[in-house]
Amino acid sequence: MDKLKVVLPSLVLIVAGVYAAYQLYPSVHPLGGIKLSVTPKETKAKAESIGAELSATFEGYWDDPKLSRSSTLLRQLQHEVGLQRANELTRNALPVYYWDVRWRKQQPSFFTTTQNEDGEEVQAGNNQVNNSDVRFRFDTRGNLIGYRRAISDTTQYPNPNKEEALGIARAFLERYTMFREQASADTTSSGLMVISFAEEQFTLRGKRVDFEFTWATKYPEMPNDVKLKVALAGNVISRLTIDHNSPKEYENEERQAIYVIAVFLFYVACIVTMIVLTFRRWRSGELGFRTAWVLGIFGAVLVGIEMYGTLSLEMGWTIIFPLLLGPLFLGGGLLFAWAVSESMGREMWKSKFVSFDLLLNGYVLHSRVGTSLLQGIAAGVLILLVWLGIIRGADATTTVALSIETGYLNSLFPALEVLSTAFYGNFYQLALFVLFMLAFLSRRMRSTALVLVIAALLYGLAHTEKYHPFWAGIVIASVIGFLFVYAFHRYDTLTSLFSLITFSALGTGLSFFNVGNASYLFSGYTVLGFFAVLVVGSGIALATKDPVVDFQELAPSFARYITERQRLQQELEVARKVQMTFLPKKEPDFPGLSIASRCAPALEVGGDYYDFIHLDGHKLGIAIGDVSGKGTQAAFYMTLTKGFLRALARSSDSPAKVLTEANKLFYDNVERGAFISMVYGIFDSKQRVLKLARAGHNPVIMRKPRKGEPLADKVEVIHPTGLALGLEPGEAFARTIQEVQIPYQPGDLFVFYTDGFPEAMNKKQEEFGEDRLCEVVMQYSSLSAGEVMDSVFKEMKAFVGKAKQHDDMTIVVVKTT
Repeated sequence: MDKLKVVLPSLVLIVAGVYAAYQLYPSVHPLGGIKLSVTPKETKAKAESIGAELSATFEGYWDDPKLSRSSTLLRQLQHEVGLQRANELTRNALPVYYWDVRWRKQQPSFFTTTQNEDGEEVQAGNNQVNNSDVRFRFDTRGNLIGYRRAISDTTQYPNPNKEEALGIARAFLERYTMFREQASADTTSSGLMVISFAEEQFTLRGKRVDFEFTWATKYPEMPNDVKLKVALAGNVISRLTIDHNSPKEYENEERQAIYVIAVFLFYVACIVTMIVLTFRRWRSGELGFRTAWVLGIFGAVLVGIEMYGTLSLEMGWTIIFPLLLGPLFLGGGLLFAWAVSESMGREMWKSKFVSFDLLLNGYVLHSRVGTSLLQGIAAGVLILLVWLGIIRGADATTTVALSIETGYLNSLFPALEVLSTAFYGNFYQLALFVLFMLAFLSRRMRSTALVLVIAALLYGLAHTEKYHPFWAGIVIASVIGFLFVYAFHRYDTLTSLFSLITFSALGTGLSFFNVGNASYLFSGYTVLGFFAVLVVGSGIALATKDPVVDFQELAPSFARYITERQRLQQELEVARKVQMTFLPKKEPDFPGLSIASRCAPALEVGGDYYDFIHLDGHKLGIAIGDVSGKGTQAAFYMTLTKGFLRALARSSDSPAKVLTEANKLFYDNVERGAFISMVYGIFDSKQRVLKLARAGHNPVIMRKPRKGEPLADKVEVIHPTGLALGLEPGEAFARTIQEVQIPYQPGDLFVFYTDGFPEAMNKKQEEFGEDRLCEVVMQYSSLSAGEVMDSVFKEMKAFVGKAKQHDDMTIVVVKTT
């Protein structure tokens, strides 16, 4: 019954969600505007036929058909008519998407060409089109919308006159393009375009005359002055172009400089932090590469398959370089990113990796794996629906433009490319924006809600590049980012991973059902079939009896080092709580004395101790000590010492005798090698005298104002002799311990402290030192006890800076009144 509560809602959500997404897709998703009435093979055949009729030979040329787009025209449409209307126009009328069929005389090379954002392929270095190309452009309905044939200036053709050249241009348009009626007259109207005039330009090329004719036109759906140009080299057509004249604001749309800088700094900060954490965790044995190697190799293989499907096979031997370097770089990056992120994630949330470990160890049919996969797919479908809904709402209320890559439609294996990109790309997303970011923030913030919100905002910042305007992208991407990180927070790692994969793969894969071409339906069914297999497998796993598995044994070995460190940290935390519990909760109210005290514990418990003991109405005992060692043992010895001292203090008003007896008890009850340094003093308000004994501890700083001398004269250091408690049974201790009596008067200052102050170091490894501490006490001695204590801490922290505190810092300041 419990399993049905997981299966049924998830199945309903998946089926209903995929159907709803399919219905919304054409009007909402940016890829919903693609309609491919002809296939690449059909387009190539048509280009070959036209080329043969135009006497263009392709022997020895390399063909390279690709689906491209005019990003400028797409942006203008989305901005001016909205996403839904833009999709309708790109499907039915305007040539935003087009097939680019190109024959190259030279073998294409990965290193010599690149593309601009409107699909124009240019040579690297000089941005000039290869002058040996023959190039055709067809809109997605198969109409010729562009042609270029590189003809040398020295090639001679017959020279027609102006009227003959215009006739050749019109005949070309009538025979091969969608502008047949418009080409037959100087001025005519035919619904799609209006020809307003024709003008010619001619250039003398040696004995050859070249012409260019331009028709100014308009699309009924757009205000642009579109120009249709046909160029001739003698009597041979050399070029057909359509210039849509989109406003400059839509050309090469630049991101705000602050955004580019912010994203760059974000990734640099992530990389640097990961490198530092890699070094630290590797040294402590808390970094494992078993899973990272598997994912790195898996990701590299997927990248290689994707690149093989999209790169031109005619590149010959040069295809080796991208096929080697691309997978190596991306797979290596995934290995590194996953290793660090997994280590941090396992430190924070061990239970969230159980289903992941089960899957990696071959327990595919375990119910926890089935649950995570099913919930992950359902979450991904839900997030896709939310995204489509947000886009639709934004499109109805404001201007939102999106641009999504369409290169997968050029692949030899479109479905495989969609799935491979979803896998290796989202392993990166999971590593960086879920595991690493959430773990990093959770260690520094107590509020889970705040952690999720900040992680979502960082995701939004890094994923807003495909949206315009900038603020809309931040909002939309951040909402989606929040859903992804919440899926991890609510469920586990495997659920979060497959929510990312499902969102990505289905968001792209549903386009196969909307392009209107049967050749892509197989790819669409392949994508859906992949998730159907996962859903069925999840159901089988939930219906199968689970084997008995020790989840801790499945975790990688480095996770055990993390567990051990966490156990030690918990032990130290317990010790710290014990230590702080047994320290005084407030300063005593004692006549004639103003007292201030504070214990600032370090990350490791050092066992600092101080106490106030009321002996009778006019005597107050003050003790301060430092137990050797760290951790729970030090905290235990501190507690033991506190009990000894309080029991013995009322038996004698001599600090030396009390410490001598305490030494015997301590020596008899602790293991050899443990000791505690201590100063114990008794203030007698009736006699106005301080009796003081020191057992191997730091001295007491005293400042006594003298009549006729400035307050900033000097301080005195009181250091009677004595051994630390626990070093020997008692004879030597009793023989060496010294007790002093110090009369005091109003205004005298006494500072008890532990070695955390003089031994505090800055980043240059310089100690604060006893002398500097005395100078600080002397400088602020005229202030109250509390102000003196605060000043000591202030000066010490200013000296230390951001250096780590390695020992407890305890201080008791007494000022007589």
